Amino acid sequence: MSKSLAKNRFKSILDRAFDRFFDIYLIKCFLSDPSLQNVNLSSFKAFEYDDSDFDSCLRAYQESKGENIFTETATIEDLDNAITEWYTQYSKLIPEFKNEFKEKKLISESDFIKFYKEDEVDRYCEYCKITESEISSLIDSKKIHTKRLATRGRFMEVDRIKPNEGYVKGNLAHSCYWCNNAKTDEFNAEEFKPIGEAIGKVLRARK
Repeated sequence: MSKSLAKNRFKSILDRAFDRFFDIYLIKCFLSDPSLQNVNLSSFKAFEYDDSDFDSCLRAYQESKGENIFTETATIEDLDNAITEWYTQYSKLIPEFKNEFKEKKLISESDFIKFYKEDEVDRYCEYCKITESEISSLIDSKKIHTKRLATRGRFMEVDRIKPNEGYVKGNLAHSCYWCNNAKTDEFNAEEFKPIGEAIGKVLRARK
């Protein structure tokens, strides 16, 4: 049985998850040393973020760029400049960090394939319960309207059940494009449950 869908999905998750984790790591490093001289593979190996670290990262994303205060002595612009400068000087080191992340801080590819399952399996959305075969029928009958169908929608995506946690075993769920797009990183699984049920009801009413 083919596993190409799972392998491609794993690759896209690796890229996205690493970028997010590395952002949090750089911001945490900036908070203790704005020069980012403390960024190195050894400290990265030891790094695990908690809610306070994630909140700092979220604040950096949400604040307007420029002179908005990030710490008592630094602005968002200072943070952006420090990170830009680090990438300018040390971008060649990224593969080392990414390999460490893949090996130690992400679900393994084999475990991910077991979770996502073979191409032939009719996966279903954990939130609205719609199946890939039902989606295919809606597409064939021209009842799916998203403009993103060329790249998203036909197959289940992968959601982090607890948005603040990573792509690790026990925190993954199959999610259709519509639920994944609506849930984003705003809602946890319990909060999103009634929204998912409503999405499923609307989609099935199109049959």
